[in-house]
Order: sequence, then structure tokens, then C-alpha cells
Amino acid sequence: MAEEIQEVEDISVEELVAEAEVATTLANAERAKADAIAAEYTARKLELEYRRDLIEFESLNGIYIFHRQVTKKAQNQLIQSMHVWHQLDQESQWTIYLNSVGGDMFHGFGIIDEIASYSLRGGGTHHITIKVRGLAASMAAVILQAADERVVGPSSQLMVHKPSVEQAYGTEDVLEDELRWLRRATEWMYGVFRDRGMRLSRDEFMERINRRDWYLTAQDALELGLADHVG
Repeated sequence: MAEEIQEVEDISVEELVAEAEVATTLANAERAKADAIAAEYTARKLELEYRRDLIEFESLNGIYIFHRQVTKKAQNQLIQSMHVWHQLDQESQWTIYLNSVGGDMFHGFGIIDEIASYSLRGGGTHHITIKVRGLAASMAAVILQAADERVVGPSSQLMVHKPSVEQAYGTEDVLEDELRWLRRATEWMYGVFRDRGMRLSRDEFMERINRRDWYLTAQDALELGLADHVG
């Protein structure tokens, strides 16, 4: 023990300071190296996100890939892309590839209204095609009807059911109001399909969606007037 104490006493203050400076320099170098790696990772991440956005939105040529749920974010992104397309060419043709399990009804309303405002059917200046690639379910099946041209892939399907809410709670009056709203939403959905030429009466349509999900093949959708082409 005495020898160890003597060795410490033999080290000068200057040497201790020098060793501390070396240790600090090495630590700073390691920190700088870590920061550089983190910066490279961040840059790579941003590059990948940019490329993903190009693939998803293709804002410069009127192609949009809608492979997601119907949400506020999805609505905003599609609206922004259509705005860009319109600014670039006010008479271009647009194609939306749709593969969605559906989602929020009100954001779906917004998407439908926005597509309609640009479409030839709605008095706009763009021929809009929606192509189902996989599944157009629930609200997505209704969004399909907003297009000038509705195309369903040979292996793709539609699914229609009554509108629903995630949860309902409150007084009897509140629940009755919620039920009345759901019934109005069902009538609205039927009206959208009817106006696009669905070959089913109201009673026939309601029977098919009563207490179940109604799946339609591409050929079913074509024969019943819920699609214009299979392809």
C-alpha cells in the first residue's frame, strides 16, 4: 500500500492534467464519431423517406398509391397531391391505385368531395380513374364510386357493410341520436351506390349488408354496377 501511495505522489500535477486532457480528447473524438454516424443515419433515413414519398405520391405525373386506411392524414396527403397535379396541368388524367380496409367516414366524405370537385363527373377538368388493387372495403368501396372510371382488378374485391362507430356511450337520448345518425349514413351510402348505377333496389341492398360484411368479386361489382371495368 505504501508503494502505491508513493507512486501516486511521484506523478506531478502537470502529468495528471495532461492525462486528463488526453482522456478528454479521446472522449470528444468518440463523441464526434458517434455524432457523425448519427448524422449519416439521419441523412439516409430522410433520403429513404423522400424516395418513399415519391413512390407513394408521384405528384408530378398524376399517379397516387392509396394503400392505407382512410384517415385524416391520408385525406390531407391525397388532397395536397391533387392540388399539385392541378397546378401543373389543369386537364391531365389522374389514376389512383386503391387498396384499403376503409376507415373514418368523415375523412372519407372529404376525399369523395375533393375527387368529385376535380373529376369530369363532378364538373371538373380531370378524368380520374380509380383502380382497386387488392381490396376496397367499407369507406374505400364508397370512395371508388367518386371516380370517372371505376376499375377492379380480376383478383381484387370490394366489401360493403353498414357504417359503424368504435364506441357509443351516454344517455338513452345520446344513443338514440347516434343510432339515427348511423341510419342516415347507411342511406347516404346507398344513395352513392344508386347514383352510380347500382342494379339493386334499396331493399335488396339492405338485405345484403344486414348484420354482415358483403364481399363482391370484381365480376360481381361489374354486374351490379359498382364498377365499370375489370382489369
